[in-house]
Amino acid sequence: MIREQILITARTTACFILRVVRSALIIKTMKFKKKPVIIEAYQFDGTYIGMEQIKSLFPKLKTLSVEYHIERNTVHNWKIGTLEGGHIVSTNDWIIQGIKGEYYPCKPDIFVQTYDMCES
Repeated sequence: MIREQILITARTTACFILRVVRSALIIKTMKFKKKPVIIEAYQFDGTYIGMEQIKSLFPKLKTLSVEYHIERNTVHNWKIGTLEGGHIVSTNDWIIQGIKGEYYPCKPDIFVQTYDMCES
C-alpha cells in the first residue's frame, strides 16, 4: 500500500515548497481477546415496572429522559447516562454496570455473544 506524505520545506518565511513523497506502508492486523471480567447486568423488558426495578438495583444509574405510561406499564425513549453521553435503552436491551461503575445498554444479540452467566 502506498501513502503520500506531504513534506513542507521552508524556502522563505512567506513561501513554502510542497513535495510529495511516496513510501510503502505496511499494515499488520493484530488480534485481541477480551479479558475475563465479571459484570452485573439486567435485561430491560420494556415495562415501567421493569425500569423501576433496574433503577432500584442500580441506584447510581442516571435517567436523562424517559417517556412512560404507568396505566399501560410501558416505557419509551428511556435515555440513560453513560461515559459517552446519553444512550437510549430499548426493550430487551441489557443494562450493564462496567468494571468502573459505569452503565451502558447492550443489544441482546451482542450480549449473548459477549457474556456467559456465572455464579456470583
